[in-house]
Amino acid sequence: MPAKSTSAVSLAETRQRKGQLFENPQFQKWTSAVTKGYKTNSEAAEMAIASTLAMQLGEDVLAKMVMEAKLVASTKGVDVKLEEAQLHYWPAKQQTAEQTTRLAGKQANEQVYKILRASYADDELAVILLGAKKHLMGDVAQRLEKVQQKVWTGEKKTAEAVFASLKLGGYQGDGVFKSPAFSYWVDYVTKLSPEKADELMLSTPKTSYKDDVLAKKVVTAKEGSSTKPIAGQLENAQMKDWLRNKRSVDDVFKLLRLDDEVDNLLQSPLLSNWVIYLGKLDENPYTILLGKLKTFKLTATDDKLVDMLTKANQDVSTSVLADKLETAQLDNG
Repeated sequence: MPAKSTSAVSLAETRQRKGQLFENPQFQKWTSAVTKGYKTNSEAAEMAIASTLAMQLGEDVLAKMVMEAKLVASTKGVDVKLEEAQLHYWPAKQQTAEQTTRLAGKQANEQVYKILRASYADDELAVILLGAKKHLMGDVAQRLEKVQQKVWTGEKKTAEAVFASLKLGGYQGDGVFKSPAFSYWVDYVTKLSPEKADELMLSTPKTSYKDDVLAKKVVTAKEGSSTKPIAGQLENAQMKDWLRNKRSVDDVFKLLRLDDEVDNLLQSPLLSNWVIYLGKLDENPYTILLGKLKTFKLTATDDKLVDMLTKANQDVSTSVLADKLETAQLDNG
């Protein structure tokens, strides 16, 4: 007979307020006893633990505690198990044992999603479902994702609204592309408007980030294996947007704020975006860049320009660019 999970009552009451329940040795001893009581049925043990905590703490409080546990290294294993158990427990508490084992279908998915949405914000729920897909509950999480996207579609949520509800507008660096919620949003946008997905994927972040900031994020994201594909997609979308709006060479130079980086222009990661764009305009970017360098006060004399190119030649990241600028200089006398 499994160990009685109700023995967690006083423990839950005393530790829950401090938010340290999952780290408490007594709690860990209790969960071990419950798990041993269920022998090889670990899922049933986790269900018993989750149901007891939910009854004692309340589902919303337990949900928040699980989310907070994600931030603590010592409790990360506990949070995943409890999330998975909660997904099973919520519909099961209103069903008989026989009905629970057969729980499936549209109504069950919507019921679970409704309870989840009452406890979690959209961004938190996205993280939970994506995390669950990597563990034991991929099929459940996938069904709930579909329900969530169906709900958003039914509520006529725009790409911008979902972007905001997933709180994707405040990330530093390329953090927005690394967020699990971002790939969740991309999936929704792709299904929302397959033909305009790229356009929406660009226009929506632009409401939160300026062209140069967004371009910097894209450049940084291109360096990561997990973010490179989506970064490339966004870069292409940005180029198409500039072409569609007939942005001139100078327009894009200013949009990327390259005129603010005179001292380190050749080292700017955004310069490559400008060079690529000029290639799409069938312009020679190196001849035009050389002309711009000569108009800057910093390089008003040939000696200063030579110094800049020499410095760029000594840097592995800019040596190719320096060679092409020197070639352009020779070609133009």
